[in-house]
Amino acid sequence: MVLSKKLLTSTTAYTIGGGLPMAASLILLPFYTNAFTPAQFGILSLLIGLTLFYYHIVNVALDSYLSLHFHFEEHNADRLNKLVSTIFVLQLITGGGFFLLMLLIGQAVTNLFMGTETVHYFWSGLTCVVTAITTSTLRIHQNLQIQKKEPAKYFATSLVNSSLMVLLCILFLEFMPGSIEGPLFGRMSAGLLMMFWVGFIRYPLRIDFSLIKGWFSFCWPLV
Repeated sequence: MVLSKKLLTSTTAYTIGGGLPMAASLILLPFYTNAFTPAQFGILSLLIGLTLFYYHIVNVALDSYLSLHFHFEEHNADRLNKLVSTIFVLQLITGGGFFLLMLLIGQAVTNLFMGTETVHYFWSGLTCVVTAITTSTLRIHQNLQIQKKEPAKYFATSLVNSSLMVLLCILFLEFMPGSIEGPLFGRMSAGLLMMFWVGFIRYPLRIDFSLIKGWFSFCWPLV
């Protein structure tokens, strides 16, 4: 009975926590439809989709790599912290490299994806890249919470992230009325705040160079 109650509680926390970002998008929907024309809303939706596409590129299966090594290090707190910190450093390296690449080819990629040149890449496109990097960092952290069996912390992290996204998107909509860059800046700002907390405060940056070779051979075939 105790096991069933614990299983139900954990499952509920993971399920609701995983659904909170979608709930945040639904909450923001009326604000978007009131602020934008159908054409603008369509462009915003495509840019959010582009962010998801970038996320899968910059993540390079780092969350899976963390899951693989977690069970070898879970009983050694120092080794585990070093593993997680190394994963975050690798995320910054791959994300930074992708950011620099997109500075060069981002406008062409955006034009290809959007089928138009109406989107100025320097602001709209780069916010998508940065948001993808922050989203990947947060997903790695939440994957760690799942591995450590911390449903309450997983739910709290999702709640804070989703709440920040809603509040900041509404705030930027007020400051930048009629501009699709407002919600993009709001999503990016929420992501940067969460990444700062997850990647810099909770896990001071350290790197285990012995993990890099294994990461390269494991992750890149999965991308």
